[in-house]
Amino acid sequence: MRSPLEMSTADEQIERQKKRNDTTRKRSTKLDSEENNPCLKEHHLSLKCLNDNNADHDACTLYFMNYKNCKDFWYQVTRERRKNGIKPYLPPPADRLKIKGEYLKANSPK
Repeated sequence: MRSPLEMSTADEQIERQKKRNDTTRKRSTKLDSEENNPCLKEHHLSLKCLNDNNADHDACTLYFMNYKNCKDFWYQVTRERRKNGIKPYLPPPADRLKIKGEYLKANSPK
């Protein structure tokens, strides 16, 4: 039989593990949400490419570039909205298509 000191230590370890699992779960659900990650589709496509090509990074370069461009674009949008005092800083998914269209229209060669 374990002493009371050993029991409390084991119980504390279990509690710490539960807290760690909760934190990990919160972090992963935040990134796996279209609300919080406008580049979720690009992220999944790059991971799928790695999986399909046995982790050959060279074969997935275009997917990585696309994901990076997406992240850079939405970072700039967020920065501009923050600078102009527009909240939420990251636009909701319903408004994103309109924002991308406006950007493409303003920056397309004439």
